[in-house]
Amino acid sequence: GGGGKGVNLLLLADTSGDASLDELKRLPAGAKVVASGFTFEELETQKEVLSTVNVVLVSHVLGVSMSSLLSKLWPLMPNLEWVYARSAGVDHLICPEMITDKDRVTFTNARGVFSHSLAEYTMLSIGFFAKDLARWERNKASKSWDRYLVRDIKGSTLGVVGYGDIGRACARLAKAYGMKVVAVRRRPEEKDPEGLTDACYGPDQLCDL
Repeated sequence: GGGGKGVNLLLLADTSGDASLDELKRLPAGAKVVASGFTFEELETQKEVLSTVNVVLVSHVLGVSMSSLLSKLWPLMPNLEWVYARSAGVDHLICPEMITDKDRVTFTNARGVFSHSLAEYTMLSIGFFAKDLARWERNKASKSWDRYLVRDIKGSTLGVVGYGDIGRACARLAKAYGMKVVAVRRRPEEKDPEGLTDACYGPDQLCDL
């Protein structure tokens, strides 16, 4: 927070299975994790601590409704100033209190952080099927080097449903491979500033993709 205040962080996450959260052990001076968990039952017993929280970091936990959890915890955090989501998508986090307190509490996400990595994974997956790498692995295991036909990625078409930061990162790599790119986006009439798409469709034209 501002004015020289320290950062009292609430971590909404399953800390037992996420090694990336170890980075929080190296927070700068004045910042500390004061509570962590992913159920209301385990956190509501720490009301005094929660009243000091001014930052919440939200990490996805399978099967947990973070929007519902945030809604329940909100009244217990009167000093809250910032909610940060580690994910790019935030629809699953929005609770009514965020809208009501939007002038008091800042809400940010991890847009762009994972885009290039996910784009690389997308191209890896395309290559896996186009070059039949499963067969390559079977041949390797059986020491049988038979010849087989593979598909060219160049000239193929990549369909992107949701042309946000991740979608554009995928389109950039696809173009480098010589692919065509067609996308479904909320406002298809808007010009693609990078000129990566060969065609754009609206959400109601998904089946035309």
